[in-house]
Amino acid sequence: MLKKYISAALALAAVVLFAVSCGKNSNAGKIRKLYENIESYTAEISVTVNSNRTSKTYSIFQYYRSPDSYREDMILPDGGIGARYIFANGSAALIPPNGSGAVTLDGGRLAENKNFMFLPDFFAGYYNSQGTKITAGGDLSGSMTVLELPLSGNNVHRFYQKLWMDDKTCLPVKLETYDINMNPMITAVYKEFKLNEKLNDSIFE
Repeated sequence: MLKKYISAALALAAVVLFAVSCGKNSNAGKIRKLYENIESYTAEISVTVNSNRTSKTYSIFQYYRSPDSYREDMILPDGGIGARYIFANGSAALIPPNGSGAVTLDGGRLAENKNFMFLPDFFAGYYNSQGTKITAGGDLSGSMTVLELPLSGNNVHRFYQKLWMDDKTCLPVKLETYDINMNPMITAVYKEFKLNEKLNDSIFE
């Protein structure tokens, strides 16, 4: 009788373990299907940037359209739009709040740094790199899947990234960038995220 009970318990444990594993794998597959080849998105995020001396928080609105059109708007405290960064078709520009006197930027330099803030660059690195991880996580808002990515290059201040994805909605919750000592340097918290939005050319001009 005891032997049958043990066998049944082991079988039940195996079923539970299988169900948990299938759930995790299913969620990972769903995330990959949605985000590996992002067509477009818009996002409102709260970004905290840390340095050795200061910590500053900004509100930013992002636009992205495949394959290489990016825009970031700084949101002012009164809700207006501050400076804008636009990267499209290999060129980059900084546009002041008044919309005049745009400054052409080094497109190559901006391209090197945009992957610290934009999701397509994170996922491109995650699905094409070695040493990535996927773990379970959560907080008071619910359970999450955490994707971890060692960043390429020799920047000791931008060394590692983690992305928290909500398990129910598969929407991004937080993207955090760490230095070589795993201190958080950039924390982006997503307030709103819309995937595959239709974005006109004028947004990136």
